[in-house]
Amino acid sequence: MEYLENFIKSIGASEATTILVAQVFVVVLFTLIINLFLKRLVRRLEVQVKKSKQLWDDALLFALYPPASILVWLVGLSFAADIIASQTEAAIFEAVTPIREVGMIVTIAWFLIRMITMVEQGY
Repeated sequence: MEYLENFIKSIGASEATTILVAQVFVVVLFTLIINLFLKRLVRRLEVQVKKSKQLWDDALLFALYPPASILVWLVGLSFAADIIASQTEAAIFEAVTPIREVGMIVTIAWFLIRMITMVEQGY
C-alpha cells in the first residue's frame, strides 16, 4: 500500500484525486467480480440446462450470457464515469447517461434477437 501512496505522491496527485481514483478502481473491480460471478453461474446452469430436453431453457441461457455480460460492464463503467463526472466539468461526461440508455436498449434488443434466432434454429 505504501508503494501506491508513494506513486500517487510522486505524480503530484492531490488527496481528492487519490480518493477519486480509488472510488473508480473499486467500481471497476466490483464490476469485474460481478462479471466473473455471472460467468461461473452461467457455466453451472449450462450443465443443468443440457440435461433437460426443453428447447426454451437452452435458447434462453445461451442467448442471455453475452448480452448480460455487456450489460454488467455498461452499467459498471457508466457508474465509474458518473463518479468522475461529479468531480470534473468535462463536457464529454454529459454523454454518459445517453450512452448508457442507448446501450441498454441495444443490449436488450441483441438478447431478444439471439433468443428468437436460437429458438428458430431449434437450439
